[in-house]
Amino acid sequence: MLNTDSTKLYLEKLNAQVVEISIEDADLSIKVSIANGNILVVDKEISSTLVIEGSIQDLISLIYYARRRESIPAGCVEISGDLSAMQALQDLISNLENGFKEVLTQAVGPVVAHRLIRTYESFTQASIKKSDEVVNQVKNYLVYEKDILPSNLDYLNLERDIYELLDAVDSIEVRANRVLDNLRKDD
Repeated sequence: MLNTDSTKLYLEKLNAQVVEISIEDADLSIKVSIANGNILVVDKEISSTLVIEGSIQDLISLIYYARRRESIPAGCVEISGDLSAMQALQDLISNLENGFKEVLTQAVGPVVAHRLIRTYESFTQASIKKSDEVVNQVKNYLVYEKDILPSNLDYLNLERDIYELLDAVDSIEVRANRVLDNLRKDD
């Protein structure tokens, strides 16, 4: 997919850049260089033009935000070096989907690819719409119904009452067993 027309422009912007990706929680550092449309792993001695540091989760969220064409939240990852290279990297990640479409079209033909892509997009839109509806419903419930939600004190009182009821039931059970035992002895 890196050799598709939709990604060549972004790879050209990253040409001769060395990007270091440091995964803190795995204590792993990888340096890659983009040269003539190819991505190569390079030696640690080569200086980096862009350094991206973070946990695995932070790096995955970086890809998530880049694919959605949203800015990265502050503190998500630590970025140093050439920020134009970072912007080009984000553009590459966000446009990989177009490369996928191009490869799919070459593999199954334009009509089938178009139908598959439209089906995927409709499922995606439907799931986004449903998840937004659920979030709004929960938000509305919490905003408007929070006054009827029991407080911690109410929970503690309920728990105390349940234990008192259990003790009373146990007491009645003991008494009933005594009465039954006395009746059995009398027979």
